[in-house]
Amino acid sequence: SIDSVTLKGKDIVVGSSNSKKAAIVLGGKIKKTFDTKDSTEFISSDDKFIYTMGSGGIIKIDRGSGKAEAVVEDAKGSAIDVFGGNVYTLTGNDIKKYRSPSYNEASYFASTPEFKNTPIDMSISGPIYILETNGTLERFTKGKKDDFTLKGLLSPFADNARLYTDGDFDNVYIMDVKNHRGVVINNEGEYQNQYEGKFIKDAKSFAIDEKNKIGYVI
Repeated sequence: SIDSVTLKGKDIVVGSSNSKKAAIVLGGKIKKTFDTKDSTEFISSDDKFIYTMGSGGIIKIDRGSGKAEAVVEDAKGSAIDVFGGNVYTLTGNDIKKYRSPSYNEASYFASTPEFKNTPIDMSISGPIYILETNGTLERFTKGKKDDFTLKGLLSPFADNARLYTDGDFDNVYIMDVKNHRGVVINNEGEYQNQYEGKFIKDAKSFAIDEKNKIGYVI
């Protein structure tokens, strides 16, 4: 089964924990498959590499050669993302930054942040957005908390929501699984729109093609 999806790197990339595989999908068909060597609970990518995170830590896969290597064997967390060639994981109340090519670990934050509730997901567009269990969304820039508040939201997000944005996006997208909706806010936290559908109720992962106004839900 497919467990994760991303569009970062501009291709649809999916991951499967059971088969320990990742694949690039084009036109609804598998274009190329990769052996991830490990379970693929979380996935992100750029135009050169695909990164997965599972029980064996962070695996880096070369899009060209298909070579897979463990770059951080003890990495754990509830989200992974890539920005500027560096890898970030949401690990408890911290974001770990692994700077390429050594992938040495450091905290992203300038000082220890205080969260009201448990962080459950993150996504990066330059700033890092963090979603908490009570539906709170926070934004950090260069390791420091921004003055950022959600405005105009019709109802709060449920505890198991997921988050997606990218470097050239105008908006941030929240998949509110329990409430069967996808919500769009702009980068300043202002509500833009929402889309409802029962297909969201069992979703595990999603990705957005903002330019073409398409969403992919797993």
